[in-house]
Amino acid sequence: MDNRLLKQFVTLAEALNFTRASERCHISPSALSRSIRQLEEEVGSRLFDRDNRSVELTREGQRFLVFARDSLAQWDAVRNELMAEAGQLQGEVSMYCSVTASYSFLFDLLSEFRREHPQVEIKLHTGDPEDAMRRVVSGEEDLAIGARPATLPRGIAFKPI
Repeated sequence: MDNRLLKQFVTLAEALNFTRASERCHISPSALSRSIRQLEEEVGSRLFDRDNRSVELTREGQRFLVFARDSLAQWDAVRNELMAEAGQLQGEVSMYCSVTASYSFLFDLLSEFRREHPQVEIKLHTGDPEDAMRRVVSGEEDLAIGARPATLPRGIAFKPI
């Protein structure tokens, strides 16, 4: 089941900013705008008042936000329950690495992981390798591929690849 439009709607409703919401959804602002227009067409109502400077929920958008959050929560609950009964690992993991690392060896690692755990969604972010540890420590990422620092922060584990 594809809940992508509902998730994107909720993300925009919480951020009230297309740039921030699109980053969180891992899509371009124009793709997010198209998704919102599609959703508005499907529900037959404008959900956001927007111009070049601001985004606000309409009254209809506020009502729809309650529905979207409830629907996503119910879907997650049923899905988690059914997957737990089946004994499948599921959920979402956020990973950070440099572009070089993503090209050099990440494909093999992720291919094997995806085969063994198809119900785990992997959100990959790339950038400066110097940011890897900070992003994990701050909670922005669940794991990162980067150089091992001289001392590891408390609560952080390191595994050589």
